[in-house]
Amino acid sequence: MQAGYIVKSLKGHDAGRVYLVLAVLSADFVLLADGKYRKLENPKQKRIKHVEILSSEIHIFANDSDIRKICKQFG
Repeated sequence: MQAGYIVKSLKGHDAGRVYLVLAVLSADFVLLADGKYRKLENPKQKRIKHVEILSSEIHIFANDSDIRKICKQFG
């Protein structure tokens, strides 16, 4: 897992939602944003085992609008 990956949530109330990985906090947790419900200022912390990697290509992001466009391509 690496920053810039596109992932899909598998568990929780957000199951099925597509996110961009902002940072890897530890071996177990990542910070995620989708640009709409979870923005750069307030990313979601989620366990790595509860997400599925959709794209291991590194995506560059600068703002919430960029993140929304990237996530929309995969969702």
